[in-house]
Amino acid sequence: MRASSTNTALRIVGQKAAKQDTSKPLQLMQRQRTVNQQVVAWMTRHDMHRTLTVDACAGIEGSLWAVHERGGRWIGNEIAEGDVSLLEGTVRGIQNSRISVIHEDAHHLSLDDKMADFYLFVFALAHLRTFDALKEASRIIKDEGRIAICCPGPTYWIMDIMISVALTQHGISPGTPVDQVLRSRPNLTKNITNFAANVLAPVGMTPWEYAQFILKTNFGVRSFDEFIGALERSAGGFKKGAKDWWYSQRCRLDVMYWDNLLACIKKLKLVPVRMGVMPLAEVSRSKGELDWVVGRIFDCEIAPENLYRSELEQMFSRSEIRGLTDGVAARKMVYGRTLLLKKAG
Repeated sequence: MRASSTNTALRIVGQKAAKQDTSKPLQLMQRQRTVNQQVVAWMTRHDMHRTLTVDACAGIEGSLWAVHERGGRWIGNEIAEGDVSLLEGTVRGIQNSRISVIHEDAHHLSLDDKMADFYLFVFALAHLRTFDALKEASRIIKDEGRIAICCPGPTYWIMDIMISVALTQHGISPGTPVDQVLRSRPNLTKNITNFAANVLAPVGMTPWEYAQFILKTNFGVRSFDEFIGALERSAGGFKKGAKDWWYSQRCRLDVMYWDNLLACIKKLKLVPVRMGVMPLAEVSRSKGELDWVVGRIFDCEIAPENLYRSELEQMFSRSEIRGLTDGVAARKMVYGRTLLLKKAG
């Protein structure tokens, strides 16, 4: 499997995941702008007139306005071809020489060493090779620079593909627990078939090749047989609780994703300066859809290795935290976890 194929697949999946939202484009842009404003305000409380910020995956706007409003220089990189022209159009409309756009592989940017004060990954890191992307950010920031990450974790869409594709590797016998698990999500099988035909086939990848690549680079899986075996064993406890089973497996993958991210941070000799949580959306109890309620980021006092979904649910259940989300029950919330990193020493 060629590296270019996996890079292309990651880029396309990043585009597809971003377009799962069915809101109008203007609403999506406004929401993204609010998220980026919150991240930039949390990242630094000072003016940015003498600073340079690099946005690793800016999308159609990214942190452009948040940095521009505070007088900072800004370089926005966009990996998805479909969004580059929109971003370039916005920049042309501003007509400011302190703002520029590049369209490059986020793992290998043509930027000088130690040139940036801030480097942003806003809803981006889950669609990149974690270690390589962070290594590039560490190269580009100054010795006193900062890397800001805002990440709700891997999307359910990606995690469900990982689970389903892994379970089908050893053949499924009718009536078995694994067969029951997969039958509980009939639309997922259809979605994976379309995904394989429209996204993976053009770049020469099978669903299992894609899953292996993502599981290794973003979830830290070293033994795929062990991973599949754990899924199969857990399926033995699956009865009629389809939602509970899928949720528990997503939570397990969430822990693996976060552990891998922290391991990459440690290996690159980066140090967490601050940690925070941003309320993003409430799951509508009537429709089962997301109602976006982006709130301010507040700092966490718990250790970074405890920023899992289960820990966040406990934290949001406390009365002093509940007020920040207008009393929304924790189990119905989607969170963005934020990390501010610096170089060690």
